[in-house]
Formats: sequence, C-alpha cells, structure tokens
Amino acid sequence: MKVSDEIIDALKECNIPLRDALPYLITLHLGYEMPTYIPEKLERQINASGIVKPGKGSEGLIWQVPLFEGNTTDFDWVYEWVALFTARDKSKAGNARMAKARMKKFFASNPQFRKDDVFLATKMYIRSVDNSKYMMLPHYFIQKGAGIDAKHELLEWCERLERAKKYAELNGTSTGDKSNTMRT
Repeated sequence: MKVSDEIIDALKECNIPLRDALPYLITLHLGYEMPTYIPEKLERQINASGIVKPGKGSEGLIWQVPLFEGNTTDFDWVYEWVALFTARDKSKAGNARMAKARMKKFFASNPQFRKDDVFLATKMYIRSVDNSKYMMLPHYFIQKGAGIDAKHELLEWCERLERAKKYAELNGTSTGDKSNTMRT
C-alpha cells in the first residue's frame, strides 16, 4: 500500500508533517480508536485541512482525498453493487450501509483488488448459486463474523477471479464477464 500523492500534497499545502499525520490518518481510515499520543493540535490541523469530513448519520467519514494510491474517495457505488444481489432475489438486499462500511475495510485490507474485480467476482458468485434462497446477504458476503471465526467470501471470490484471469492469460483466452464460476 502506498500513500497517495494527493495526501502528501494536501499535507504539504497545510504545513502538516507527513510522519506526524500518517498515524492519525491510518487510524481514522481503519476505524480504530485514536491513540492517546496524537496531539489535539494535529487533529485540529488535519480536520481543518478538509482531507476527511464527517459523514451524515451513520455514513462515517467521507474522504475528500484518497489516503492510498488506487483508492476511491466515494463508495456510493456499493449501492449499485448491492443491486446485483436484489436483481437475483428481492429479499437479498441486506444492510446496504453496513455493506458500504465493510467494503471500505475490505479495500483497506486488500488494496490489490479494485471495484471492477469486486463486481466480476460477485457476478461469478451469484451465477454459482443454484437456489437464490441460499445466497448470502451482501454485507455478509463481504464479511460474516469476527476474529478467527470471520468468513470473507468476497475475498475468496476475488482470489478465484484472479486465478481465472491468470489461467486465461496463460491459455490465451479472455475471462471478461463470462469467467468460469468455479463452483465450490
């Protein structure tokens, strides 16, 4: 994971040292409790910079400047992603806000995957389910459970997609949107 040039530029513009700001910004990004050694002055400087703003209601934080290279600042596309599930079965809407929050954490932990990978992997998963009543809810598809018992189906399907792409590349074929569903 590489810190984005936009963050570096924004911090320089506000005269905030990168080495001081990074622990604060990474803690915010991952949603952990703020360490006690972060000075209040630094918090005020970063909050005034406009890099990140509080969201409305349960939206959490809205990143105006992406923290890492390749990250997007807007996760509203997650609602479109949730619609993949409801297109197959109306009862599979789940909790879209929770899906958005979990998707942010997914990308923070797995920067090698992009939005397009998530859509293709999800389509592979949905096609693999014979009976939609057994299909997972979107927010559980990203992560269900916690700690050692957590299940990360989206990560597994993104890894399957990655393997399918490598296989297709080696064999001179295209995976596109019609990639092998690789049923489990």
